[in-house]
Amino acid sequence: MSRLRPKVVLWWGVGLVAGSVVFSYGLTGISAAVFSGGPGGSATSLDQTMLGILVTLVQAANGSAPFIGAALIGASTVMFYIAKNLVPIMPSEAGATSGKRAAGDD
Repeated sequence: MSRLRPKVVLWWGVGLVAGSVVFSYGLTGISAAVFSGGPGGSATSLDQTMLGILVTLVQAANGSAPFIGAALIGASTVMFYIAKNLVPIMPSEAGATSGKRAAGDD
C-alpha cells in the first residue's frame, strides 16, 4: 500500500509554503547581521565569498519552495477528487463483461 495519500501531500505542501515564508523573514535578518561583520569584527573576503555562495543557494531553494508547495496542494486536491469519484471494479464484474459480446454486434 502506498504512503502517498492526499492528506500527507496536502500537509507537505502547506508546510513548504509556510516554512519558506518563515525562513525568508528569518534569513533576511540573519544575513544582514552576518554581512555587516558582526559586533567588533570584520569578515575577510573569503568569508564574504563563502557566505555569499551559501546565501545564494539558500535563496534559490527558498524561492522555489512556495511553488513546489502550491503544486503539492494542487496535486492533493486532484487526488481527493479522484479518490472521491473513483468507482472500483470488482474482479468478477470485469471478467464477465470483457470477453462476451452482445447479441447484436455481429
